[in-house]
Amino acid sequence: YEFDTDYYNSPVVDYRTILSETKSSWVSEEPTEQELAEEKKKTLEYEKFKSETMSAVNYLVKEFEMRKSAQLYKRAQVSKVGSLDMRKVYAYKLQDDLFKRVTTLPQGKNHGMIMLVDWSGSMDGVLEDTLKQVINLAMFCQRIQVPYRVYAFTSQYEDRQAEETMEQSMERHARYREWRAKREGLDGVLSNANGFNLLEFFSNKMTTSEFNSMAKRILDHRFRWNKGYSTGGTPLNEALAWCYLNIGKFIKNNNIEK
Repeated sequence: YEFDTDYYNSPVVDYRTILSETKSSWVSEEPTEQELAEEKKKTLEYEKFKSETMSAVNYLVKEFEMRKSAQLYKRAQVSKVGSLDMRKVYAYKLQDDLFKRVTTLPQGKNHGMIMLVDWSGSMDGVLEDTLKQVINLAMFCQRIQVPYRVYAFTSQYEDRQAEETMEQSMERHARYREWRAKREGLDGVLSNANGFNLLEFFSNKMTTSEFNSMAKRILDHRFRWNKGYSTGGTPLNEALAWCYLNIGKFIKNNNIEK
Protein backbone atom coordinates (compact mmCIF):
# COMPACT_ATOMS: atom_id res chain seq x y z
CA TYR A 1 0.00 0.00 0.00
CA GLU A 2 1.35 3.43 -0.95
CA PHE A 3 0.45 6.23 1.42
CA ASP A 4 -1.30 9.17 -0.15
CA THR A 5 0.83 12.22 0.67
CA ASP A 6 -1.52 14.79 -0.81
CA TYR A 7 -3.96 16.75 1.36
CA TYR A 8 -6.66 19.08 0.12
CA ASN A 9 -6.17 21.03 3.33
CA SER A 10 -3.27 20.85 5.83
CA PRO A 11 -4.28 18.81 8.92
CA VAL A 12 -1.99 20.82 11.22
CA VAL A 13 -3.60 23.61 13.24
CA ASP A 14 -0.63 25.74 14.31
CA TYR A 15 -0.25 27.08 17.85
CA ARG A 16 -0.92 30.69 16.86
CA THR A 17 -4.28 29.70 15.38
CA ILE A 18 -5.17 27.76 18.53
CA LEU A 19 -4.29 30.72 20.77
CA SER A 20 -6.41 33.05 18.63
CA GLU A 21 -9.41 30.69 18.43
CA THR A 22 -9.62 29.76 22.12
CA LYS A 23 -10.43 31.86 25.15
CA SER A 24 -7.69 33.04 27.49
CA SER A 25 -10.20 33.88 30.22
CA TRP A 26 -13.72 32.71 31.07
CA VAL A 27 -14.63 35.84 33.02
CA SER A 28 -17.63 37.69 31.58
CA GLU A 29 -17.68 41.44 30.84
CA GLU A 30 -19.31 42.05 34.20
CA PRO A 31 -17.69 39.32 36.28
CA THR A 32 -19.26 37.97 39.43
CA GLU A 33 -17.22 37.40 42.58
CA GLN A 34 -17.44 33.65 41.95
CA GLU A 35 -16.01 34.04 38.41
CA LEU A 36 -13.13 36.19 39.64
CA ALA A 37 -12.39 33.75 42.45
CA GLU A 38 -12.39 30.80 40.01
CA GLU A 39 -10.07 32.62 37.61
CA LYS A 40 -7.66 33.53 40.43
CA LYS A 41 -7.73 29.91 41.63
CA LYS A 42 -6.82 28.60 38.12
CA THR A 43 -3.94 31.08 37.85
CA LEU A 44 -2.55 30.07 41.26
CA GLU A 45 -2.90 26.37 40.37
CA TYR A 46 -0.88 26.86 37.19
CA GLU A 47 1.84 28.86 38.96
CA LYS A 48 2.08 26.14 41.62
CA PHE A 49 2.31 23.40 38.96
CA LYS A 50 4.99 25.31 37.05
CA SER A 51 7.03 25.80 40.22
CA GLU A 52 6.73 22.13 41.26
CA THR A 53 7.59 20.78 37.81
CA MET A 54 10.85 22.76 37.62
CA SER A 55 12.58 20.27 39.96
CA ALA A 56 11.61 17.42 37.63
CA VAL A 57 12.79 19.40 34.59
CA ASN A 58 16.11 20.21 36.29
CA TYR A 59 16.59 16.50 37.03
CA LEU A 60 15.88 15.56 33.39
CA VAL A 61 18.34 18.19 32.16
CA LYS A 62 21.04 16.95 34.59
CA GLU A 63 20.56 13.32 33.50
CA PHE A 64 20.59 14.29 29.81
CA GLU A 65 23.82 16.29 30.13
CA MET A 66 25.52 13.52 32.17
CA ARG A 67 24.62 10.82 29.65
CA LYS A 68 25.61 13.03 26.74
CA SER A 69 29.01 13.79 28.32
CA ALA A 70 29.61 10.12 29.12
CA GLN A 71 28.93 9.13 25.51
CA LEU A 72 31.26 11.86 24.23
CA TYR A 73 34.16 10.73 26.44
CA LYS A 74 33.47 7.12 25.51
CA ARG A 75 34.08 8.04 21.86
CA ALA A 76 37.02 10.39 22.60
CA GLN A 77 40.21 9.93 20.58
CA VAL A 78 43.71 10.59 21.92
CA SER A 79 46.39 11.55 19.39
CA LYS A 80 49.94 12.98 19.39
CA VAL A 81 50.79 16.52 18.38
CA GLY A 82 54.10 17.59 16.81
CA SER A 83 55.63 19.31 19.85
CA LEU A 84 57.59 17.98 22.82
CA ASP A 85 56.04 17.64 26.23
CA MET A 86 58.72 19.34 28.38
CA ARG A 87 57.44 17.50 31.46
CA LYS A 88 58.60 14.21 29.90
CA VAL A 89 62.01 15.30 28.53
CA TYR A 90 63.87 14.23 31.70
CA ALA A 91 62.97 10.60 30.92
CA TYR A 92 64.21 10.58 27.30
CA LYS A 93 66.57 7.65 28.05
CA LEU A 94 63.74 5.55 29.46
CA GLN A 95 60.88 6.19 27.02
CA ASP A 96 60.46 7.21 23.40
CA ASP A 97 57.09 8.93 23.72
CA LEU A 98 58.02 12.55 24.52
CA PHE A 99 55.33 14.26 22.48
CA LYS A 100 52.27 16.08 23.77
CA ARG A 101 48.92 14.40 23.35
CA VAL A 102 45.57 15.92 22.60
CA THR A 103 42.14 14.43 23.38
CA THR A 104 39.53 15.07 20.68
CA LEU A 105 35.87 14.87 21.65
CA PRO A 106 33.40 14.21 18.82
CA GLN A 107 30.55 16.63 18.29
CA GLY A 108 27.37 15.75 20.18
CA LYS A 109 24.39 14.67 18.11
CA ASN A 110 21.60 17.13 17.40
CA HIS A 111 18.41 15.88 19.05
CA GLY A 112 14.77 16.50 18.20
CA MET A 113 11.43 15.31 19.53
CA ILE A 114 7.86 14.90 18.24
CA MET A 115 5.12 14.02 20.72
CA LEU A 116 1.58 12.84 19.92
CA VAL A 117 -1.29 13.30 22.38
CA ASP A 118 -4.50 11.28 22.15
CA TRP A 119 -7.32 13.89 22.10
CA SER A 120 -10.17 11.36 22.22
CA GLY A 121 -13.08 10.95 24.61
CA SER A 122 -11.53 7.88 26.25
CA MET A 123 -8.76 10.17 27.59
CA ASP A 124 -11.08 12.49 29.53
CA GLY A 125 -10.36 10.87 32.92
CA VAL A 126 -6.57 11.06 32.57
CA LEU A 127 -6.11 14.00 30.21
CA GLU A 128 -5.02 16.52 32.86
CA ASP A 129 -2.29 14.21 34.21
CA THR A 130 -1.18 13.38 30.65
CA LEU A 131 -0.95 17.06 29.72
CA LYS A 132 1.11 17.81 32.83
CA GLN A 133 3.60 15.14 31.73
CA VAL A 134 3.63 16.56 28.19
CA ILE A 135 4.26 20.10 29.49
CA ASN A 136 7.04 18.68 31.66
CA LEU A 137 8.74 17.18 28.58
CA ALA A 138 8.13 20.35 26.53
CA MET A 139 9.82 22.44 29.25
CA PHE A 140 12.72 19.98 29.21
CA CYS A 141 13.07 20.43 25.43
CA GLN A 142 12.99 24.22 25.89
CA ARG A 143 15.75 24.04 28.51
CA ILE A 144 18.13 21.91 26.42
CA GLN A 145 17.18 23.90 23.30
CA VAL A 146 16.21 21.08 20.96
CA PRO A 147 13.59 21.37 18.18
CA TYR A 148 10.31 19.76 19.23
CA ARG A 149 6.60 19.63 18.41
CA VAL A 150 3.59 18.48 20.44
CA TYR A 151 0.56 17.47 18.36
CA ALA A 152 -2.83 16.30 19.63
CA PHE A 153 -4.67 14.15 17.08
CA THR A 154 -8.38 14.89 16.93
CA SER A 155 -11.54 14.24 14.93
CA GLN A 156 -13.45 17.26 16.27
CA TYR A 157 -11.75 20.28 14.71
CA GLU A 158 -13.97 20.06 11.61
CA ASP A 159 -16.80 21.35 13.85
CA ARG A 160 -15.31 24.82 13.40
CA GLN A 161 -16.28 24.71 9.72
CA ALA A 162 -19.78 25.65 10.82
CA GLU A 163 -18.35 29.10 11.64
CA GLU A 164 -16.97 29.64 8.13
CA THR A 165 -18.14 32.47 5.92
CA MET A 166 -19.72 31.54 2.59
CA GLU A 167 -16.52 32.61 0.78
CA GLN A 168 -14.31 30.44 3.04
CA SER A 169 -16.65 27.47 2.58
CA MET A 170 -16.61 27.80 -1.23
CA GLU A 171 -12.80 28.06 -1.24
CA ARG A 172 -12.46 24.95 0.94
CA HIS A 173 -14.85 22.93 -1.27
CA ALA A 174 -12.99 24.06 -4.39
CA ARG A 175 -9.71 22.77 -2.89
CA TYR A 176 -11.43 19.51 -2.02
CA ARG A 177 -12.86 19.02 -5.56
CA GLU A 178 -9.42 19.69 -7.06
CA TRP A 179 -7.85 17.21 -4.64
CA ARG A 180 -10.45 14.53 -5.45
CA ALA A 181 -9.95 15.00 -9.21
CA LYS A 182 -6.19 14.42 -8.88
CA ARG A 183 -6.77 11.26 -6.84
CA GLU A 184 -9.24 9.71 -9.34
CA GLY A 185 -11.74 8.88 -6.61
CA LEU A 186 -9.43 6.72 -4.46
CA ASP A 187 -9.70 6.99 -0.69
CA GLY A 188 -6.46 7.01 1.35
CA VAL A 189 -5.56 6.78 5.01
CA LEU A 190 -4.31 10.37 5.05
CA SER A 191 -7.41 12.02 3.64
CA ASN A 192 -8.35 14.72 6.15
CA ALA A 193 -11.80 14.87 4.58
CA ASN A 194 -13.01 12.49 7.30
CA GLY A 195 -12.14 14.71 10.26
CA PHE A 196 -8.45 14.28 11.01
CA ASN A 197 -6.44 17.17 12.40
CA LEU A 198 -3.32 17.72 14.48
CA LEU A 199 -3.48 20.48 17.11
CA GLU A 200 -0.01 21.94 17.56
CA PHE A 201 -0.02 22.68 21.27
CA PHE A 202 3.71 23.33 21.71
CA SER A 203 6.71 24.12 19.53
CA ASN A 204 10.27 25.33 20.04
CA LYS A 205 9.27 28.36 17.94
CA MET A 206 6.96 29.66 20.69
CA THR A 207 7.81 32.63 22.88
CA THR A 208 7.75 32.16 26.67
CA SER A 209 4.51 34.11 26.83
CA GLU A 210 2.87 31.90 24.18
CA PHE A 211 4.10 28.76 25.93
CA ASN A 212 2.67 29.82 29.30
CA SER A 213 -0.64 30.90 27.74
CA MET A 214 -1.04 27.56 25.96
CA ALA A 215 -0.06 25.51 29.02
CA LYS A 216 -2.47 27.40 31.28
CA ARG A 217 -5.33 27.00 28.81
CA ILE A 218 -5.05 23.29 28.04
CA LEU A 219 -4.74 22.42 31.75
CA ASP A 220 -8.13 24.07 32.29
CA HIS A 221 -10.91 21.57 31.47
CA ARG A 222 -12.96 24.47 30.06
CA PHE A 223 -10.53 24.61 27.12
CA ARG A 224 -12.52 21.71 25.66
CA TRP A 225 -15.64 23.89 25.65
CA ASN A 226 -14.19 25.82 22.70
CA LYS A 227 -15.86 24.83 19.43
CA GLY A 228 -13.71 22.25 17.63
CA TYR A 229 -11.51 21.51 20.65
CA SER A 230 -13.61 18.92 22.47
CA THR A 231 -12.41 15.32 22.68
CA GLY A 232 -13.92 12.86 20.21
CA GLY A 233 -12.73 9.98 18.03
CA THR A 234 -9.25 8.44 17.77
CA PRO A 235 -7.54 9.08 14.38
CA LEU A 236 -4.32 7.41 15.58
CA ASN A 237 -3.54 5.67 12.26
CA GLU A 238 -3.79 8.96 10.37
CA ALA A 239 -1.53 10.67 12.93
CA LEU A 240 1.13 7.94 12.71
CA ALA A 241 0.99 7.92 8.91
CA TRP A 242 1.35 11.72 8.85
CA CYS A 243 4.41 11.50 11.13
CA TYR A 244 5.90 8.74 8.98
CA LEU A 245 5.67 10.94 5.91
CA ASN A 246 6.63 14.28 7.50
CA ILE A 247 9.29 13.41 10.07
CA GLY A 248 11.96 13.47 7.34
CA LYS A 249 11.17 17.11 6.59
CA PHE A 250 11.33 17.95 10.32
CA ILE A 251 14.74 16.24 10.57
CA LYS A 252 16.10 17.98 7.48
CA ASN A 253 14.83 21.47 8.36
CA ASN A 254 16.30 21.29 11.88
CA ASN A 255 19.50 19.36 11.10
CA ILE A 256 18.52 16.58 13.53
CA GLU A 257 20.51 13.37 13.99
CA LYS A 258 18.49 11.67 16.73
